[in-house]
Amino acid sequence: MRIFVSYTLRDAFLSIEDLQYFEYAFSKLGDPYIDILHNKDPNPQEHVMRVLKQAEIFCAVITPKYFESSWVQLELNIAIQRHIPIIALVLGRMANISMQRTAKLSFERVA
Repeated sequence: MRIFVSYTLRDAFLSIEDLQYFEYAFSKLGDPYIDILHNKDPNPQEHVMRVLKQAEIFCAVITPKYFESSWVQLELNIAIQRHIPIIALVLGRMANISMQRTAKLSFERVA
């Protein structure tokens, strides 16, 4: 299963280490794509669009400024238009910035 992980770093809520943890956790369910970790293409924006259009799951990692990113809005709109199932992980300021220290997430396939 191809999992497209949508996020923003503009609010400094997520770290690269957090995204690496998501990569590890989601890899138990399928093939996660996290742009900052996986995109080495000479045309990075075109690559993101190709990967997004092939996704089977869209995971929105929603942080306080997630919806302020025009790029994230574009990704989300494409997922909606293509009827890609959407999973939302809502993170807020009440949580510790490093999710790895506050909770160990457990992911398992349910269907």
